[in-house]
Amino acid sequence: MNLGPTELIIIAVWLLAWVVPIWAVVDAARRGDDQFGVVGQSRGTWLVLMILTAVFCGWIGTFFALYYLIAVRPKLSAVPPV
Repeated sequence: MNLGPTELIIIAVWLLAWVVPIWAVVDAARRGDDQFGVVGQSRGTWLVLMILTAVFCGWIGTFFALYYLIAVRPKLSAVPPV
């Protein structure tokens, strides 16, 4: 099988659409509710939002996951776990 640049780009984009939401959900699930509470967020809301949109809305779930990883995760990382 000889893949050209177009096929490789399609495969990379498809992988991005699956890997980013999984990474974000695993990260959110590993953090405590107390960390989310300190930054004014809800862990349950983020988990449900990312899982449901990734499963039922495709790319919208990837965008939510990217937002979580870029905007929310750094705030959570600044809060020490209890």
